[in-house]
Amino acid sequence: MRVTNLKKCLGLFLLLSALLYACKIDDSEKEPLEFGTVTDHQGNEYQTVKIGGHWWMTENLRTTTFKSGIPIPYVSIADSNNFWAAANSPLITSINSGLNGVLYNGYVLDFNQDITPDGWHIATEGDWEALESHIGMNPDAINSYGFRGGDLVNELVSQYSEGWPLDIVLFGTNEHGFNAKPSGCRINDGRTNISSNTAFWWVDTEGTSDDQLYRYIDANELGIFRQYLGKNYGMSIRCVKN
Repeated sequence: MRVTNLKKCLGLFLLLSALLYACKIDDSEKEPLEFGTVTDHQGNEYQTVKIGGHWWMTENLRTTTFKSGIPIPYVSIADSNNFWAAANSPLITSINSGLNGVLYNGYVLDFNQDITPDGWHIATEGDWEALESHIGMNPDAINSYGFRGGDLVNELVSQYSEGWPLDIVLFGTNEHGFNAKPSGCRINDGRTNISSNTAFWWVDTEGTSDDQLYRYIDANELGIFRQYLGKNYGMSIRCVKN
């Protein structure tokens, strides 16, 4: 009986050893991340990372002026919500003192090259689709709406979900260096989410003049959300190298 149990234990040990060895091989075969930096016209420096052959910022845009030096009008969360809601031109705001970047309304997207670092652009739908494909999202899910991709979202979230609330669904691995952190959102009536449990990004939706696509991560949801919204929302912006 003891010999049989010993053989079973030895067999289990060898199986676990093989699995661990296979995991090490898989990890060693992963291409190491390539990092860099880029600086905008105001002198703000951003960390960058190469994901699937495309250079992305690992941080949200912080530009507060156009390249001409003209400030983008700022509306604080203490200012009138009505002013924000009624706007039909570029505005910016910030939550938690801009800890995770500036929030831009959708009208800012009409001035893409006036706010992005030289040689870079606001991430387009094509950029986001390439990113989602690279992390392994099912092709059928990429063009769908709502939350898609299942727990692949964890590969984009900051490691160990740093900066996010405790006791949430997400457990970030930041496997690709995207480093998503909660930047919140200002909705179309001017109200804000200051709970540090969401991240919203505009998508430069070429050829549209009204609603814009966006991506959204929620601390308590698996998946990456995709949908259209009007331009009176305030969201973060990520840039991609041309």
